[in-house]
Amino acid sequence: LLYHLANLLLFIIMFFLMIRRPPRSTLFPYTTLFRSRLSADIAFLGSEGIDPQRGCFAEDVETARIAERMATNARQVVIVADSSKLMKTGLARYAEMEQIDILITDKGAAPAVIKKLAARGTRVNCV
Repeated sequence: LLYHLANLLLFIIMFFLMIRRPPRSTLFPYTTLFRSRLSADIAFLGSEGIDPQRGCFAEDVETARIAERMATNARQVVIVADSSKLMKTGLARYAEMEQIDILITDKGAAPAVIKKLAARGTRVNCV
């Protein structure tokens, strides 16, 4: 069982791993090939910026395209981002707030921002 779980984890990493090299990100080349064919029960996505009115943003267009496809193909979308990303935007939007089911952030999130996100239908968990 552990062998199969390790292989599954390796598969996930191979297609979704991002190698960050400032100032730009390099994405695994096969990610774009498979992004339209993969689906998920839950998509855990990061974000460079989260604006209650405008949605979730990525730092580059390619990352946004992948995140957008995964958000579209998932039954549930969970954004994981620290509170410094709240009330900010990025280069490319990949989801409107109505598409985001849950935001997991830290306890530094301002209550007023949490209230705005909740008004858009996003449940916010501060950990």
